[in-house]
Order: sequence, then C-alpha cells, then structure tokens
Amino acid sequence: MIKESRYKRPDVRIDYVGASLLAIVLGMFVFGLSQGPVWGWSSISVVTMFVISALLVVPLALYEFRYTKAGGEAILNFRLLSQRNVMVTNLAIAISGMGMFLAMQALTYRFELPAPDGLGKSILATGLSLGSLAIGMIIFAPITGQLISRVGVKPFAILGSVIAAAGFLMQAFAPSYTMVMVYEFVTGSGLSMLNASVINYLILTVHPKDMGLATGMNGTFRNVGSAIGAPTAGSLLSTFTATYTVGYIGTHPIREVLPSQTAFYYAFIIAAVTFVAGLIIIYFGEEVLGRKSKMETEKRVYEVEYQTK
Repeated sequence: MIKESRYKRPDVRIDYVGASLLAIVLGMFVFGLSQGPVWGWSSISVVTMFVISALLVVPLALYEFRYTKAGGEAILNFRLLSQRNVMVTNLAIAISGMGMFLAMQALTYRFELPAPDGLGKSILATGLSLGSLAIGMIIFAPITGQLISRVGVKPFAILGSVIAAAGFLMQAFAPSYTMVMVYEFVTGSGLSMLNASVINYLILTVHPKDMGLATGMNGTFRNVGSAIGAPTAGSLLSTFTATYTVGYIGTHPIREVLPSQTAFYYAFIIAAVTFVAGLIIIYFGEEVLGRKSKMETEKRVYEVEYQTK
C-alpha cells in the first residue's frame, strides 16, 4: 500500500505561462525538424522556426526565474535546479531520453522496412521483437535496486550509460536479426540501471516536501528529450533515402523511396553519443548512497535539523 504524503500544498497554482512558452519553443523546434527534409534545411520557413524557437528560450528562462524567485512553483524551477544533483539528473535524462526515443523510432522502422536495409517484419512481429529490450530491463532493474544502496547511485548511473551506449553503437553495425535482438537486450539492461539510478539521484537529493515538484520537473525534461528524439529520427530517415524495388506488376518493377542503411547508422550512432554525453554529465553529480556519501549525508541531515529548529 502506498501512503499519502504529509506534504500538501493546495494553494499552489499551475504555471500556465511557463508551460505555454515551453510548448511553443518545443513546437517550433520539432516542427522545423520534421519539415526540414521536405522544405529543405536552408529554406526560410525552417530557419525561421529554429530562430524563433531559440529566441523564445530567453523570455522563457527569464519568466521562470522570476516566477521561482517570487515563490511560485515554476515548471522549470530554478531554486531546485540550483542544486547540482537536480541539474545533473535533469540534463542527463533529457539528453539520454532524446537518444533513446531516437533509437527506438529508428529500430521500429528497421524491423518493418523490407530488405536489404530493413528486416521485413510485420507490425506484430515488430512489437514482439522489442521484447528483448524489455527482458533486459526486467532482469536488471531488480538487481540494480538491490545493489544500489550498497554500491551507490553514481557507479550504476555511469555503468548503465556505458552499457546503453555500447548497445546502441553495436546496433549501428548489427549484421542480422539475431544480433539486433542480442544488442537490444544489452541496451535494455543499461537503460534499467540508468533509470533506477537517476530517480534515486533525484529523490535522495531534494527535501521530501519538494519531491513531487522535483520528479514532475524531471518528467518535463524527459518529455523534452523524447519530443526532440522522435522527430530527429524521422528527419534522418527522410533525409538519407534510396530507391528500392519492392515488387512487380507483371514485368514492371514497383520502386519506392525508403530510408537507407545510412539513416539507421546515423540514428544509432547519435543515440550512443547522447548516452556518452549523459555519462559525462552524471560524472559531476554527488553520490547520495554508499560509503562515499556518508559525510555528505551527515552534513545534509545536520542542515535539515538545523533549519527545522
């Protein structure tokens, strides 16, 4: 049974302005990504959307900073983001989330598209083929949960990033369906370690009364990454194409323009790079469990007790 939190703040208002600004920033950027292969990356429309998206980041940041300073619960809360581990976890989850959704989108297309660059699977077979990823998560998530309190959060976060990056890197060179399934399992095991570590990094850093806000903001950063990752994959698959013969009507070949092997290669390489970038960010976080965190934990406990007196 899940116990209700004793920290309740019914007077908190939703940050509608911040949410709207963030939606516009992401919407313009994602729309530009999706239309780049169609309209041309140097077209005025696409460049304009990217420029507007970048410029709107400034008023978004200023508004959220002032909203936080005034005591509001901003969607991008700078009071929490000023804590190292909160910033580290949010940046890491946004970047790795982008890489994960980018790779998953590309992997789904790879399963369904016909040979030679696809695996020619049905929709049902594609869904079942992603089970290897889930099995890796199911096996290693409880193992990570049992060991993380003794070993620490940081080692598992780094290890998970390394394994996930290796899995996506191997996907770029996977020679057969069997090896794709094996590399999926590797990736799933790394993702389970990373996800379990990141959430512990976050909730063991913030005060219990801020836990809901911190996890909600973490979800926002995760959604930002996924919102960028999926259209990035679509953009790559639309940009790097080749013409294939997919059948015949009598003696006349039926040709279609489909994503090439180059598109899948770049998608998985970029995904691997994002997890390496996440690893570098995680390296700057402070340990919150294990032996190395003992002094820091005692310090935080003392500070909390001092503030409550």
